Amino acid sequence: MDRVGLARGLKPLGLNHERARAAVDAFFDQMADVLNRGRAVSIVGFGKWEWRTQPAKDALDPRTGAPRRVPARRKVCFKPSERLKSDLNPGLDPP
Repeated sequence: MDRVGLARGLKPLGLNHERARAAVDAFFDQMADVLNRGRAVSIVGFGKWEWRTQPAKDALDPRTGAPRRVPARRKVCFKPSERLKSDLNPGLDPP
């Protein structure tokens, strides 16, 4: 599903396409802003997004095979809630 699909899902709430698209865009803009400030985004019953620092590492260039240094970077990680995990895996006992 993409942003357009999410906007279509808001149609039953009485929002036209433009307003629904604006709401979806605003949600993701706010989420990105919070993550860029180093804070986590948590939606109870769904999951949590947070950024982590991946340390620099040595790697091989796939084209040449020459060693190179990959710089440290930040990445966003998602951890699903226990409820979402159990909804996706019915019949399995939680850990």
